Amino acid sequence: MVDYDKLINSQCKCSKGLPWKKDYICMVLPCEHLFHSQCIKNDICYFCKTKIDKIISLQDKDIHFQHFADILSMTNYDTMSYNTSLNFIDSMFDLLSIMSKLVFTNNKKDGKELCTKIFSLNNLTLNVYGMEKLDLEEKKVLICNHVSYLEFIVIYYLFNTGFLASSIVGNSKIIERLRKVVKLLTIERGKNANVVNEIRKFVDENGSICLFPEGILKHPDTLTRFRTGAFHVGYPVYAITIRHNNIISDGLINNFLYKLSSKKNINMEVHILGPYYPPFNEASIEKIRQSMAKVGKMCLSRVCNRDIVDTKDKKVEL
Repeated sequence: MVDYDKLINSQCKCSKGLPWKKDYICMVLPCEHLFHSQCIKNDICYFCKTKIDKIISLQDKDIHFQHFADILSMTNYDTMSYNTSLNFIDSMFDLLSIMSKLVFTNNKKDGKELCTKIFSLNNLTLNVYGMEKLDLEEKKVLICNHVSYLEFIVIYYLFNTGFLASSIVGNSKIIERLRKVVKLLTIERGKNANVVNEIRKFVDENGSICLFPEGILKHPDTLTRFRTGAFHVGYPVYAITIRHNNIISDGLINNFLYKLSSKKNINMEVHILGPYYPPFNEASIEKIRQSMAKVGKMCLSRVCNRDIVDTKDKKVEL
């Protein structure tokens, strides 16, 4: 019997986020904890010390659909996007142009022009549904599913909003440069006790903020559990779903930039749901997640990233 309200881990015993490692993801039964296949060393679960009766993966033919969704959500999908040396060389001039423009980007107008140049690398077409809804509220919180760093660029281009970001991302050199154009509120996951108050102050001062409540890059066909801070700020929430026909993603920013020059034709569907009004509870938050999954054609995973904590020894590769 599957407990659909259960929360599943997003970090393996090796202290790495499950999607960050190119390895098969396995679920151990009956406790339903997730591991990299190479990290299962004995018949006792590392997390709960329960005896392991069975180990399942996406390859199992009789797998329960909920187990399939949980495992899929944490499966590394970097191989869904790739580039060739020839494409990279062919795009070198465009990439250098973007990087040089980044150095001199100092205002919103420059930021929008930089976004346009990035979009042109892959002939990106945006189809946006529900844009008129945003005019209903002056101050608002935006939430969005999280698959690729490209979502930051698309959301900034469309909505001209600031972002909540993990301190791990916020400490990168590229993001530090973008702070001159994009307003960022950075937090250390697991440490910021007053994050809701900080988000509220940010919205008061800037009008809006975008959060990725899943808190982790995960498989594009799934939607994991939400961190709930966005729903307790006291402002209306708009839910955004982004669906890519061609994924450009990588856990490492250097690799992401390399793949960005792949010259794919990308079509993105952006749906704006809401506004949803406070107060919120667990049931109403879950209903919003279900609505996003339905519109974005994603299956619901029980994985929650609350077990991931930012530490100073973690770094973004640049």
